[in-house]
Amino acid sequence: MNVYRYKKYRPKRKPKKRLIKKGNLIFKSRIFWDAALVSILVLGAVYLVFFSPLFKIREISVSAPDLFLEKEAGAFALQKLGENIIFLSTGEIKKWFAESFSQIEKIEVHRRLPESLILTIEKKTPAILWCESPENCAFLDKNGALFWDKEFKSSEALPRVILGESNVKNYSIQELKEIAGKIKEINQNLVKNINIEPAVFTIKEDGELAVATSEGWIILINLSSQFDFGLTRLKLLLEKELPPEQRKNLNYIDLRFSKIYYK
Repeated sequence: MNVYRYKKYRPKRKPKKRLIKKGNLIFKSRIFWDAALVSILVLGAVYLVFFSPLFKIREISVSAPDLFLEKEAGAFALQKLGENIIFLSTGEIKKWFAESFSQIEKIEVHRRLPESLILTIEKKTPAILWCESPENCAFLDKNGALFWDKEFKSSEALPRVILGESNVKNYSIQELKEIAGKIKEINQNLVKNINIEPAVFTIKEDGELAVATSEGWIILINLSSQFDFGLTRLKLLLEKELPPEQRKNLNYIDLRFSKIYYK
């Protein structure tokens, strides 16, 4: 016999969905935290570079070949204390020194992070002593640039050039460079090869050069022509015809022409 019993039907309950707030999703996102970390690093770097005292200049070292330049460079460098070393314009520093001191050949500006600045100065080497008059002289370097240097102590050893009635402004930089090279070459040739000590080089308006020797007589040279052969003939002349004892009454030796003239 089959027995049926009534069983109350209970429908199955659907699981409740959990509501997740959008804000929670943002904070759990890896992209959010990566972006936040990058932002913090960028802001920290900006503060460190622009506002932090870490990169402020606190120490400046100056290396110069003489006391005058060292003092002047030191006085200028004091103005840079406290500036940001990263944004310091080394080009402006070099330009200021070049315009203020004609005797400077080169200046190097080095940053030593985080707070030190190093200035290294090199001076020009004079090639000749260039004079508009015996009392008004300046130095001429190997590149034909004129400069003044009151600290240079051995100007007596340099070839001394006097313009006579000409003026230094009548010459271009290239012309000064060429003249300086020629006079330096003539001076070395006379001293080393001919054993003659030049006293003064005088440039005349026609471009000719008169070399006053320490013995009291003058050598006339044409700078516009090849003077090497003339100096070679001068050496032979002095050795064979005009030894030192016969030069007491000598006035000049003229090398401007194909034939040597002397009196």
